Amino acid sequence: MKVQRKSLNQLDSIIWLQTAFLGDLVLSTGAFDLVKKEAPQLRQLLITSPVGHAALNGHKSLTKTLVIEKRRANFLVQAFRLRKKLMKMGLSPSNSVIIQLHRSTRSTIISKLLGYPVVSYEESSFSKLASWKVKRVAVFHECTRNALPLEQLGVKRTKLLSARPSLSPEQDSSLSELIKPKAYRIAIAPGSVWQTKKWPIQKFCDLIDLLLNQPGIQLVLIGSKSEVPLLDSIKKNRESFFREGKLLNLIGKTSLDDLRFVYPQLNLLISNDSSPIHYASAFNIPTIAIFGATVSSMGFGPLAEGSQVIERKSLSCRPCSAHGPNKCPLKHFKCMEDIKAEEVYQQVLKYLPKDPASKL
Repeated sequence: MKVQRKSLNQLDSIIWLQTAFLGDLVLSTGAFDLVKKEAPQLRQLLITSPVGHAALNGHKSLTKTLVIEKRRANFLVQAFRLRKKLMKMGLSPSNSVIIQLHRSTRSTIISKLLGYPVVSYEESSFSKLASWKVKRVAVFHECTRNALPLEQLGVKRTKLLSARPSLSPEQDSSLSELIKPKAYRIAIAPGSVWQTKKWPIQKFCDLIDLLLNQPGIQLVLIGSKSEVPLLDSIKKNRESFFREGKLLNLIGKTSLDDLRFVYPQLNLLISNDSSPIHYASAFNIPTIAIFGATVSSMGFGPLAEGSQVIERKSLSCRPCSAHGPNKCPLKHFKCMEDIKAEEVYQQVLKYLPKDPASKL
């Protein structure tokens, strides 16, 4: 039976299904905020992964977050339990809709099992099962692409283009005593899940050498527990940095709540193509993003004001995949090897106050 399409103002609730990586989750918040602005009476629920729940529970535009671990064998059972929970919360299929942002087969199955009308992408697995579909426009930023399904609910595309990610700052943290007052704080994020997205660690060390010559700077290393091996490499190359207390090391030491405290304290971020870019965008922290195997035109560049991307646009082999393979397919890795520490440093200098004392 064909489901009658409704506009935002005719709905009672939107159920977002987004179980992607952390950076993608952050980039979904622009769509949540847009709905909050256009239809503030609407309940917005997010079905997400445990990581997504930890990152976005309590977000200003969401009514509630619910967890599904879809990689577990019992994900179908979990979906049926969620359906019962949503019904008990009074979400009627006649006045609610699922927006399926994640395009995997399991996400499509979960959307179908929940029993609500579904808006998805034409590019989603088994998209024919969706009630309505939109094309995932490649030239748009991912933040805009996450808002595109709202077109099917009557939101004009011109409004979707204005979507920007947001996170609520954490006001207090056990890390507060480590943040130097009056310093110009630069965070360095050397990690990524994908190997060819990583600027070589030696180049990061060379950049740190150059930055430590600047007065009034506090350098902060940020990254997840999985990136501790990168920290070990930095320690091996520059043991004196840590012995002399020149770096604030937060790699593997921050919770997602801690990150919402740390990012608003920053003046600049230097990062590979990874989730720190999107955290910085959510707090409008200027970012220098280093792109290697991937390209910024794929829609994952920084959105914070004053940000810039450093990449080798002239290399015809870029991008070599959607995410970046574990090794350079051509075995030269020029997309990253050709970016020198001095080049990045010269860009950093453009952000620093001319008179450091004026910012201290």
